[in-house]
Amino acid sequence: MGREFLSDLRLESAIPRVKQYLDMICVNVAIKEILDPLILVAYTRKLAQSYIDKFRIEKSGFIKVDLVNDHHVSRYLEYGTEPHTISGNLNFDWKGEDAFFQKVNHPGFDGYGLLEDVLENLSYNYAVQLSKEGSAYLERVKMK
Repeated sequence: MGREFLSDLRLESAIPRVKQYLDMICVNVAIKEILDPLILVAYTRKLAQSYIDKFRIEKSGFIKVDLVNDHHVSRYLEYGTEPHTISGNLNFDWKGEDAFFQKVNHPGFDGYGLLEDVLENLSYNYAVQLSKEGSAYLERVKMK
């Protein structure tokens, strides 16, 4: 009875232990499976460095992560804009010289569309890798 009882207890505790382990590694897995490949695609497409630099993974709950980009115009870079007027004290490099404007007419921008293009596949890769990590963890600890 003693040996069976211990085996039953060990089996019952396996799911919470795997969940705890996955929660502990989810950020690192997300960096490897989502962030790093996303940045590689962004470099390949020659996207703005200031936009690429603002991508990061944040833990947002139990076995939950968010891909974050808090660049001040990230929404416009990702999804684009209609033509619009920009007003204020504007300073641009214009043909190698500093140029000052009060108002410019922006022609609009189609947007990078990076997230729509790659996030579904990268999220799938993340889920598959978490599953593999969970299975590997169980194999490592099953005899302990």
